[in-house]
Amino acid sequence: MRIVAEAAEGYAAEWEKELALVELAARAGATAVKFQLLHPDELLTPAHPLYELVDNLQLPPERWRAVAERAGEMDIELLLDVFGKHGLQLAESIGVAAVKVHGSDMLNHVLLGEIGESSVAEVLLSAGGTTFEEVGEAIALLPGKKVTVVVGFQAYPTPVPENRLRRLQAAREAFPEVALGFADHTGKEEAAAMWLPALAVALGATYVEKHITVAHVLLDPDHQSALAPDRFAEFVDNMRLGMAALGEPLDAMGEAEQAYRLKMKKHVIAARDLPAGTSLGSDDLILKRVPDPPPDVLFRLDEAIGETLDSALSANDPVKRGDLR
Repeated sequence: MRIVAEAAEGYAAEWEKELALVELAARAGATAVKFQLLHPDELLTPAHPLYELVDNLQLPPERWRAVAERAGEMDIELLLDVFGKHGLQLAESIGVAAVKVHGSDMLNHVLLGEIGESSVAEVLLSAGGTTFEEVGEAIALLPGKKVTVVVGFQAYPTPVPENRLRRLQAAREAFPEVALGFADHTGKEEAAAMWLPALAVALGATYVEKHITVAHVLLDPDHQSALAPDRFAEFVDNMRLGMAALGEPLDAMGEAEQAYRLKMKKHVIAARDLPAGTSLGSDDLILKRVPDPPPDVLFRLDEAIGETLDSALSANDPVKRGDLR
């Protein structure tokens, strides 16, 4: 499972804060950190009320290279949202592990085609505010890429019922060939912020995004659904515990449950003293629990009835496979 610290534009264009977010994400145990690589002319018209803000959030290429270098030093993957060709080329040049196509661009077939022809090996597709038909069109433009469809959207913050996690099941049926992810934007004060994405993991998500912030008092972008570093570390622990609780898909019982089975089941025991050579019948045996049962104790009467005892048993002794011949 990939646990992603979503830093987005939370660096707020302050030098060194983006590097701090990389380190905080790595120390919290995240497997990846993700930023939005913003260039206003790839996203907004000059008359848009957010144009100036996005313009101020631009970082020069050398700072993104510094982010990539710090991610390498901290052994954490770097992921970037890209919104146009300029951002894509920069992401390629610094060697990101994956690029994400924001919901803004899920109908931008020009950008999707450029990503499909790029050297980027992995693409994350945001299904927030996007129909499955549109997702399918995007996947078709990315032949040969490893694709993850990421369900979830930002409502600053997103109310718990609006997450509609069963959409992951529908996505699995619609896109069986790709991986699934969940982008969580639960409010920072909600108890569900610490466990809701574990439900997504149970429904098949192998990629989970959660916003991280340096400190809520700074009111950095997306802080409404972000966790401060200590809580983010706790969140990571919760996700790993949730994944561990799911177990292996084909593993019927683990060691602890097998030990429970051995002690909990009634065991086949001798109903009376039985000499060696006894051909066992239904009157010779009974089912009861015994203390400290041996590993080869029998649980079913029909496994012993009709067999011959190789050695004598006293009443209430367990019947073991090694006792039969």
